[in-house]
Amino acid sequence: ELHLQDIDAIDDGSETVSFAGTLILRWRDARQAFDTAGGGARELLFNDLEALSDLHPTWLPSVDLLNAAGPLEVRSELLRIRPDGTCTLVRSVNGMAKSRLDLTRFPFDEQQVEIMLRLHGMARQEAFLVPSGQGAFVDLGTLRVPQWDLRAAAVHDRIIRTKVFGSAVEVPVLVVTIDIARDPVHILRLVVLPLAIIVVLSWSVFWMDRSSLGDRMSVSFVGILTAVTYQVLLSDVLPDISYTTFIHAFINFSFFAMALSVPVNLLVGIHDQRGKAERGDRLDRICRWAFPAGYALMLAASWAYFR
Repeated sequence: ELHLQDIDAIDDGSETVSFAGTLILRWRDARQAFDTAGGGARELLFNDLEALSDLHPTWLPSVDLLNAAGPLEVRSELLRIRPDGTCTLVRSVNGMAKSRLDLTRFPFDEQQVEIMLRLHGMARQEAFLVPSGQGAFVDLGTLRVPQWDLRAAAVHDRIIRTKVFGSAVEVPVLVVTIDIARDPVHILRLVVLPLAIIVVLSWSVFWMDRSSLGDRMSVSFVGILTAVTYQVLLSDVLPDISYTTFIHAFINFSFFAMALSVPVNLLVGIHDQRGKAERGDRLDRICRWAFPAGYALMLAASWAYFR
């Protein structure tokens, strides 16, 4: 059993999840059986396992992370032994697991992170982990992860084929899966809404006097420079990945929508200089609805593509 007590962080760039929990292992060792006749103890408790090993032979399972991004640290542990030799080892652990994330729909993505546990140094025919009846326990009411919503957790066993010293072997692992969904409000408030307002304001040039080409160009370039500055400031907020996500497509389309107003301004100015003011006015009227419609269409196409 694994009782997740906390998920410290989920790192998009390194694809890691840091967690803290209580690992409960149960097995039966006939060497540990004892007699309760004569009013003896019904259960033995040991929290100094090194001293226990010095007294008499005791097998204690060593568990590590197969997909570890760091060591599995043991904070404390307690061993309970029943008269029939049933042993229950309770360990408080901290760990960091590496799990593949698909950020294509960022910030509307849903993920399933995995924590893979195995018995260190034990062959499949000797000993392996199997899920108990409870499996993985997560208190969804108290566990909080910034910008993430925890949906569920489950545990199951799996056989992983890997190479050890150049030879392919099958390793039995216990896989804890955690279903999470990102809360998009932070990114919507910080990125989407402000940038969308900047894009809409940049379209005000289509209502400006056609003869004021300098003022129109100033408005367009201020919008473009604002978008570029915004992208630089958001470099620490957006995931540092090589492939394109929905939020990257939104930023790129927003930049393109503002940049496209520059050649329109130039074309309107050329028509005005050549005495074809009606053509310039007609182009402005077309752009007043064509730009919002095209922008909305590009965003809709991006949403459909990244679903």
